[in-house]
Amino acid sequence: MTTKNRATLTTDLQTAFPDNGSGLITPSVLRDQQTDIIDSFAALLDDRVSVIVVAVGSHAADQGPTATDTSHQVLFGAGGTITGDMTINADGSVTCGTTGSYLFFTNLTYGRSSGVSFAEIFIRILIDGAQVGGSGINRFNNADTRLTKSVTFTQNLTAGDVFTMEIVRDSTGDDDGGLFVSNPTAAGWEDVPSSSIAIYKLGFSV
Repeated sequence: MTTKNRATLTTDLQTAFPDNGSGLITPSVLRDQQTDIIDSFAALLDDRVSVIVVAVGSHAADQGPTATDTSHQVLFGAGGTITGDMTINADGSVTCGTTGSYLFFTNLTYGRSSGVSFAEIFIRILIDGAQVGGSGINRFNNADTRLTKSVTFTQNLTAGDVFTMEIVRDSTGDDDGGLFVSNPTAAGWEDVPSSSIAIYKLGFSV
């Protein structure tokens, strides 16, 4: 039979099932209508959301602002690209190569190593240099802190758009803190990068 949209199925239903005063509703008409409905729903179920990793990167060195109230663009290593849909550049920017919807998954390992009071580190996301959404904040009272935090979000992008992530050490607190690498002493454990990113392209496949 035939796959049909909601409007067509509704019209067919009204046409195929009039008041049955003249015996117009037959087993054959009923079977055809029900088969169209089954085929139409089956087509929807056959569509699957696809999630394809398109770029992965990480930075294996400490990084952070050089002074308070000075933004630092987060580096993700020279990750390059996997599919050409996204390219991670050495300066931390990520260039979109193909228009579409993308899922970003980032890990940042915050820390500080000195200071006598608290430190505040803000974070923001930018597309083509303009901030998207609100800022985030991490406040550290301990002078010896390491903490990994994740930021996950989806974004519709056009080919040529550039994603960046920035942190700033606010002057309301100590001039201390940034993103740090951590090294486990346990055998077989990988080091923790100061930052990492994985980008997935979202879509539908049949």
